[in-house]
Amino acid sequence: MHENELAGPIPSELGKLKYLTDFHVNNNQITGSLPPEFGNLTQLRRLNLFSNHLVGEIPKEFGKMILMLELYLSGNQLSGGIPLELGFCEVLEVLDLSKNRLNGTIPRSIDQWAHLHCLNLSNNKLIEKIPSEIGKLVHLTELDLSHNFLMKEIPSEVQSLQSLQKLDLSHNRLSGSIHDTFTSLPNGIDINLCFNKLSGLVPPYANFVNASIESNPNLCGNNTGLKLCPSQIMKKKNDPFHHKLILVITLPLVWTVLVGVFMYGLIAYQQQQKKSPQKPPDKQSGDYFSVTSFDGKLVYAEFLKATTDFDEAYSIGTGGYGTVYKAELQPNNVVAV
Repeated sequence: MHENELAGPIPSELGKLKYLTDFHVNNNQITGSLPPEFGNLTQLRRLNLFSNHLVGEIPKEFGKMILMLELYLSGNQLSGGIPLELGFCEVLEVLDLSKNRLNGTIPRSIDQWAHLHCLNLSNNKLIEKIPSEIGKLVHLTELDLSHNFLMKEIPSEVQSLQSLQKLDLSHNRLSGSIHDTFTSLPNGIDINLCFNKLSGLVPPYANFVNASIESNPNLCGNNTGLKLCPSQIMKKKNDPFHHKLILVITLPLVWTVLVGVFMYGLIAYQQQQKKSPQKPPDKQSGDYFSVTSFDGKLVYAEFLKATTDFDEAYSIGTGGYGTVYKAELQPNNVVAV
């Protein structure tokens, strides 16, 4: 009866359908709470109630549905904790409790779901750490615990999830380092660890090349968008190529400083010459810099003319005292200004 416009609560009388194996009423307008009488449906294998308006807690009686394979309760307004009794549903393959208001911790009894392929607890209010028992779910292909309030380190037991294809732990409060044990997972996994408080080096392995790890301010490594770790910076400084790069950058700077010093001396000399009368220079002879005939104003005018009022097209570099220009004064006088 999925994708209709059914409204109102789920009748508790459904608990009398003891041979019911599948019940799908997802994508409706159903309200009220989950009937504890569902616990009497011991033959039920697939229960799909997602995208409704259900409230209240998940009844502990659901643990009696020991043949349950797929349980979808996402997209409701369920609250309270995940009942420990769900651990009795040992043949579960899919459990989706996402997009609710569940709180409390992830129960350690999850290790009883040995056949689970998909576990989605995202978009709830779960707290504390991810239990190490998560490593017992060796058949998991998708694990989504994002958008919760999970804390502390990612358990190293994650390395046991050798069937994993998608891992989303984003938007939590996870801290500590990214374990090297992540590198033992199969290549090509979709990993999302962004918006946490992780720190330390991101392992330089294939699974982290395209992983989403942004918004972890204390992470470092060679990944795009991350700062280098201190050890990487020291290694880079000791790299012969790094030394050559320093020379390539430094030498032009030294040359520019020298030109700047020269120009500073030239300007100082001009200022000193202004204090004493000078013999007008012979412009035709091009003797602009004669000690006996130097005229700063005339030379400055020639500089303006030769560089078209210090146009950027004549710029040859920048020194400690400003931009350096190339000026060609007639006849055959090439100077840096």
